Amino acid sequence: MEMVLVEKSFLEKVEYLVQQNEQILTFLTTKEKPEKVTQWVSMKELQEITGWGRSTLETWRDQERFNYKRNSEKGKILYDLESVNNFLEKTNNKRS
Repeated sequence: MEMVLVEKSFLEKVEYLVQQNEQILTFLTTKEKPEKVTQWVSMKELQEITGWGRSTLETWRDQERFNYKRNSEKGKILYDLESVNNFLEKTNNKRS
């Protein structure tokens, strides 16, 4: 038996894709519009995805340019990836 170690962020992305596929399957079989699934990412992931630095992203967050939530566990802030991407596209601030 072979054991493979993966990062937690990878597992979260796989979980998100599985949720998306389940929603598509539900829509195709029932013709009901699926609920939007929000992909929440950490600051570190957001920096990697957008190419922007922590202070810039925190400034935009504090200006409420995109959606975020505070995770009740440990007070960690998570960011709505789609909301961030929409903001960056509207303002031509896309880096990556």
